Amino acid sequence: MRYNNQVEVWENDTHSINNGRLIQKHICRDIQLGALLNVVVYSLTWFGVVVSDADEIDDDEASGELEGLIKAANDPDTEWSSGDPDFMDRIFDWVAPSAWVTHFISIGSLSKKQVSAELRRIPDGCNAARWLSKNLGREVVVQKAYRHMGGRDLRAALSKPPG
Repeated sequence: MRYNNQVEVWENDTHSINNGRLIQKHICRDIQLGALLNVVVYSLTWFGVVVSDADEIDDDEASGELEGLIKAANDPDTEWSSGDPDFMDRIFDWVAPSAWVTHFISIGSLSKKQVSAELRRIPDGCNAARWLSKNLGREVVVQKAYRHMGGRDLRAALSKPPG
């Protein structure tokens, strides 16, 4: 058995600007064999029974659309066209479609992609409405209920549909 006495702690908050970045490294100098074996046995029993992939699929709008795309991709008779210019944006945009209406009064002449990219750059604790106004201009107006939020909180609010 081999073990690494160095532990890396990574940011796992998907709404944080630091998501996926290394936070700290720790070195454990006093590892005892009994404690190590206890952790190994605990980790083997922690995750419980295996769940099939089919059981994990949610019946929400996004997964339903993705399921349809997968079926279409596997169907040899499917004809593909680039008639929908927003196709890739609808699939990969992290902002819930209804959030553009419920969280913003206006995004002006800017595209959702431009605003979305700037939302990802807002520091977690910085006021998001002021940041957007400063960096994208006054045409981007956040709804009054969300103007107090920092970058992380606004990203979290935008990523899930209201309600």
